[in-house]
Amino acid sequence: MSFRTSKNQVVTTIEGLFRFSALFVTLLAFAGCASEPKPPPAWAISAVPDSVPAPPSHSGVLDKLADSPELLLDDEGGLELPSLANESILINWSTIDGGAVGNRLTGLTRQQLKNPVATAARGKYVYIVDEAEKGVYLYDNDLDQLQLISGVAKHIKQEITDIYVAPDLSFYLTDSSAGRVLHFSQSGKLIQVFENYLNMSRPVGITVDEHRGFVLIADGSYDYILVFDRQGTLLDAIGARGKKQGEFRGVTALAIGNEGVYVTSRIGTRAQVVNLDSRFRYAFQENTLIFPTAIVIDEDNQAFVSDSFDNKIKIYRKGELISTFGGTGNGPGRFNRITDMWLDEGFLYVTDNLNKRIQVLRIVPEGLLEPLSE
Repeated sequence: MSFRTSKNQVVTTIEGLFRFSALFVTLLAFAGCASEPKPPPAWAISAVPDSVPAPPSHSGVLDKLADSPELLLDDEGGLELPSLANESILINWSTIDGGAVGNRLTGLTRQQLKNPVATAARGKYVYIVDEAEKGVYLYDNDLDQLQLISGVAKHIKQEITDIYVAPDLSFYLTDSSAGRVLHFSQSGKLIQVFENYLNMSRPVGITVDEHRGFVLIADGSYDYILVFDRQGTLLDAIGARGKKQGEFRGVTALAIGNEGVYVTSRIGTRAQVVNLDSRFRYAFQENTLIFPTAIVIDEDNQAFVSDSFDNKIKIYRKGELISTFGGTGNGPGRFNRITDMWLDEGFLYVTDNLNKRIQVLRIVPEGLLEPLSE
């Protein structure tokens, strides 16, 4: 099966699209929603397919919030949640809103973060993607110093939506609109480009299975998880678009834990866990998430999920909601559009985008949990 197209076919197709564009935009405005791109055929990932399965059947129109089960709001306009155990799992620790730049010879000045969209940390080093700079800051937590990693910005074509930092301090960036993931060395030298024009359209999340050597990339257009090796070879795909167990619609983030691959979506089942072979394990408690934007898993298999709808971090065990933290605001422990989270050495790094800061929270070990004050 060939995927190439002649120049005449391309020109004809483009002309037809332009003639149809006005009507298409009108229909979108009338419907009040956007159409979903078709996922690539299941056989596209296989080198020699045995057969071509029928394309999945779906309406091509995003579900509206009104189509979900009836949801109740609390006094603050957030999602009204079931009664929870009165335990404080997260506590405020520190805030990173900038750092010192320069040196003692040239002089030190204070550089503020402008538009942080993603963060990751290893020990004292915190990597912060600042969309305003089109690059990555390296923040030294001990010295309160901020340094823009040279050589990165020139490789970024569009927006960065996620970052993963490996134990060797190399890092991966999702160049989302460009349809690729970039792997850089600690010093900012480009090592590897992960791209696949047929199967990857809009990578929105990145994580690495350090034990098996797999690079997992969440595609927000095709609604599955692509599995690459470290050399950039596409090996497999996890899940597919749909409403069944183990299927996704509107993938927003992913994480790896002891129980499998955790995937969040903005439509249908908001969070679920699957195996690497796509077998469904379990879904998170219904009606507790609206718009999940990030997810991390700790050593106790607790899942921390940020919800952009009410600016809260929601904590789950085995898919059951056990605690929440935060809400909308600009004070300590309050958030205004969480875009990313990262867990390192018992600390949760939260990208508080519109407040232009990274909030660092301490995860209280299970044996030290104390009741919340009334």
